[in-house]
Amino acid sequence: MAPSEAALNRVLYVLLVVVGYLFVGEIRRAYERRQQALWDDRYIDAVRSSPEEWKLGWRLEDLESRLHSQRRVADALVEADGDVQHLVSAVSGHEEEYHTLECVSRLGKRVHVGPDEFRDMADRCHLFSGLDVKDAPAVGPHELFEIVPLDDDAIGLRALSNGKFARVRAPGDDAAWDAPWTVEFASPLPGLAERFQLRNVPKPAAQDDVVKQDDPWSATTTETKVWAPSFRMLYSELMRGFIQCNGGGVSEPVRGFSGEAADESRVEFQFNLTRADAATMAKARELLKASKHAEALRAKADASRRARLLAASAERGEKFSLTPGERLPRRGPSALDSGSLKVAIVVPMTSRGTDMDGVEQSPLWFNLFASFVESVDWRKNRHTFHFYLGFDKGDDLYDTGDAWSEMRRAFRAHAKKALRWLGYGNFTVARVADGIDGSKPAVDLTLVHFSDTAGAP
Repeated sequence: MAPSEAALNRVLYVLLVVVGYLFVGEIRRAYERRQQALWDDRYIDAVRSSPEEWKLGWRLEDLESRLHSQRRVADALVEADGDVQHLVSAVSGHEEEYHTLECVSRLGKRVHVGPDEFRDMADRCHLFSGLDVKDAPAVGPHELFEIVPLDDDAIGLRALSNGKFARVRAPGDDAAWDAPWTVEFASPLPGLAERFQLRNVPKPAAQDDVVKQDDPWSATTTETKVWAPSFRMLYSELMRGFIQCNGGGVSEPVRGFSGEAADESRVEFQFNLTRADAATMAKARELLKASKHAEALRAKADASRRARLLAASAERGEKFSLTPGERLPRRGPSALDSGSLKVAIVVPMTSRGTDMDGVEQSPLWFNLFASFVESVDWRKNRHTFHFYLGFDKGDDLYDTGDAWSEMRRAFRAHAKKALRWLGYGNFTVARVADGIDGSKPAVDLTLVHFSDTAGAP
């Protein structure tokens, strides 16, 4: 081989090695980027899921925070040795401090768990604003929130009503791009979704920059400047945005938007934080104890009823000499199948603690009544359903002026609207809502008001 060819081969060999090295390096970097994108996608997916659907290793900082909380609970249980106050202080890292929250845009209306004060606190409940201070002067357990210091500058919000921490929940994957995040009290321990920061609202430099509105606590018509040292903004570390609530005439959910920069002068981002005194806490704990007592009685009654049903079932099985695995003989058709029944549906109602302007805004139509109409096959139905709606005598909405006539008109109108929406024809709609050929309608309404209801829940 000529010297020139040998030199050329060496050059080509070196170039080939360099190209191979660059090619391998590019493949390695592409693999690393793909792995990072894969973990990012999984992390986002895990954050959007609930804590009950964790994918281990995808929310490591959340897992670390929860393990830290659990370790503190375990250490406190060992050290407390029956001292409840010491246990509470050790677990939370501070003495108990409960506060009420008001949206500055709706001063005079407290923030609370659930859409109204009669919501069952046992389920997963969202945070709402709209409970009028004048209509509900006693602060209930669903309006009191403990501020629990976490690491760094973060805090957790724990409701007295169910002992759960507030967390932000992202909208579903199929939601609109501008769908809000919600705030719900459902977490037993604080994690990333339960971490918030309380930030001060700076005092405006000039009086002209301060929004003015009537003072909700004053009997006079004087105006007050809407700023106080107790005003705070609530920042979510997971959402990377501020929690807000807008003004309005009805109870509205407290919400937030991811990555939104807050204008500190806008009252929608501001909350009035007021520490609860000893008398308020004593009353709230008394109400909570009564609620838990009623819940325990209900659970005991349900358990007793199930025991009676099981005993009766066992007795019938013994009567028919059934062996394990056998079933009772098929019974004949019941009145539900072949006869005609009159079914009474009794609904207690109140407008207290709400901002409804008319009976059309009653939650009855959109919750119970809509679900009821949808659950019956009205083409085959032979039964009569009679609604009995009861409320306090002199109720501000349901028992004033022409409210009874408006309720009856709304009852018929919503029945027809729901039936048509479900696809029923004119004949079925008329038979159910109005009755035909002298027959009574399949759904009817009776209104009843009650006096002497002082002390009722």
